[in-house]
Amino acid sequence: MSDQHSYEERIVELQEQNKDLQAEAIKYRTLFDSFPHGITVSDSDGKVLKSNSTSEQLLGISKNEQVKRKIDGPDWRIIRPDGTDITSEEWAGVIALKEKRLVSNYEMEIAKNNDEKIWLNVTAAPIPLKGHGVVITYNDITERKRAEEAREKCQAKLIQF
Repeated sequence: MSDQHSYEERIVELQEQNKDLQAEAIKYRTLFDSFPHGITVSDSDGKVLKSNSTSEQLLGISKNEQVKRKIDGPDWRIIRPDGTDITSEEWAGVIALKEKRLVSNYEMEIAKNNDEKIWLNVTAAPIPLKGHGVVITYNDITERKRAEEAREKCQAKLIQF
């Protein structure tokens, strides 16, 4: 009788754990899908596994197109403030993946498929799970960068007077 009782207790315990895991999965999906920043998740080789809807808007490409890429792939064009291309080894996500460390507040300009350029503030962190690489979050800071550039031009004109 005690074996049957402990077996039933174990089933109840596993059912409760399953409910807790389902609740966590729902919370994760809700956060992932509704987060106001772009999110990209890669595997340990840098292949894009998943991205959210905000990433589509920011990058100008569909989630389906993103998962065909790698985070260090040739389809991305990241640009320095002087207009030259940044090598993939210098990208926040690639640094986080290779060095297994957090890279935060990395500002970069990216050329979208239609040649429109936007500035992003990027944070990338390694995911401590087998087979996973990094999670990269990013938000649009284009307006701020343009305002800074306009301010610098105004200051330069003032200095000339």
